[in-house]
Amino acid sequence: MINVFRRPTRVRCLFGNRVDTPTATGDKLAGNRLVSWLNSGRTVQLGIKPLRPGVIGVSIHDGPSSQVTVSLPLSPPAGWIEDHRARLENVRQVLAG
Repeated sequence: MINVFRRPTRVRCLFGNRVDTPTATGDKLAGNRLVSWLNSGRTVQLGIKPLRPGVIGVSIHDGPSSQVTVSLPLSPPAGWIEDHRARLENVRQVLAG
């Protein structure tokens, strides 16, 4: 199984004005709500939806080109949202100097 939740080894680009977006995303996921990105209709769309406790559905939809949607159920490790929140806080501290 591919571990899509592994820790990144490098950050390529990060804009300070985008640091709050992951917080809202984590709050939605923790509240069992759908989150999605790139909803302009001009690019591939990514969505994450809680399916049941311990399982999320990840969907990628290529609307503008092939009209293909790929959906996978995944079981992230327990505490993965909190882990990402902690990493986000570390990023904020680094950006604050």
